Amino acid sequence: MDEAQLILILIALIGLGITVLKLFLDLRNDLRKERSARIEDRKVTEALIEYLKPHKDILVTQPHQSEREISLREQELQLQRERFEWDQLVAMAKTAGWIIEKALESDEPEK
Repeated sequence: MDEAQLILILIALIGLGITVLKLFLDLRNDLRKERSARIEDRKVTEALIEYLKPHKDILVTQPHQSEREISLREQELQLQRERFEWDQLVAMAKTAGWIIEKALESDEPEK
């Protein structure tokens, strides 16, 4: 091997070494960024949990309140239906009474 080939091999090895070193440093930098992002996410999550802790009771009872509201609304609608049906029965009874009265009046002989 002559000197020129040795220099070319050395240059190629140095170039390859620099490339590998750059990839290693980029990977390490990406890992650090990812780790710091995870730490930041954890801090935000912990802060959110701390913010929500005092309101936990409200959040837990919220669905029950809506279920209660739905139940009350259903009861109100049922009561309205029953009132409507009752009003219909009363109207039918009054109509039947009126018809019977008129029939009895027409059956009575006139004096």
